[in-house]
Amino acid sequence: MGFELSDKTIEKLNIIGEDFAKLLTERAAKEQNELAEAFRATAINGKSLYDECLKQGFDKDEAIKFSVGFLVGLSK
Repeated sequence: MGFELSDKTIEKLNIIGEDFAKLLTERAAKEQNELAEAFRATAINGKSLYDECLKQGFDKDEAIKFSVGFLVGLSK
């Protein structure tokens, strides 16, 4: 006993599959844009923190270590 789908059912399943693939692609693009924005914000905040450390008398090495340590601590 075999199971067969009508041509109309196969056509509808293909449309559903295409719509689902489009939805996944759009979702992935949105998530990629959100991630890129988060990285940009982190870079801007990291630069501001680094610059403020220098203003407060840290040397460059101390400022970068502190800034990276602070940002890494936030990501945990």
